[in-house]
Amino acid sequence: MSKKSEPLDTPTYRKTRAAVLGFTKGLSISSPTTSEPESRLEMLRSMSQIIGASQDGELQKTTKEGVAKGFAMIEGVIHKYPEARGEIEESLTCLLVAAVGELVFCHGQKIKSERRRIAPLAAQNQSKADVKARAMSIAAELWSLDEAREIKTSEMADKIYRALSAEGFVKGPKGLPDTVNTINGWIQPIAPEYARKGGRPRNPPRT
Repeated sequence: MSKKSEPLDTPTYRKTRAAVLGFTKGLSISSPTTSEPESRLEMLRSMSQIIGASQDGELQKTTKEGVAKGFAMIEGVIHKYPEARGEIEESLTCLLVAAVGELVFCHGQKIKSERRRIAPLAAQNQSKADVKARAMSIAAELWSLDEAREIKTSEMADKIYRALSAEGFVKGPKGLPDTVNTINGWIQPIAPEYARKGGRPRNPPRT
């Protein structure tokens, strides 16, 4: 059975999943009563990693640098006015929650759009995988019964093509390939050595 992708497995989801999880984890454990003040600031820093997560290249680099610079400045203010740490961190938490809430919504909309676009191709690829798996299963079975060691890959591909047609598979994006050569390529990795060689098959030595 082929491995299914995650329900939201799209380019945007893969880019932002770790950042979203980091944000929600930080949100659940970040509080003014955190025993280590430095730990809470680090949690907020970790939560901020979602900002720019879906961007690429220079834009992402600029965004990350801006966030890092902002945290460095906040950290400097906290060191200068330690009595205001709690209020500063609480304010930063509120800002992050508000900003990231909008980001998560936008990411969610983009993921939905990508899923609608990817779904037909994913279904087609799954169908091709099913046909290929069945072709290789037939090849393995027929070669295991080939005591005379006579069936070459090209002949096997032809047998498989006819067998798949008999089982109801038809040509098309979700079914049989256009040519037998495609099936020949599929079964090459599992073909026995004698099946890959040209010329007439050699009879096995008599015992």
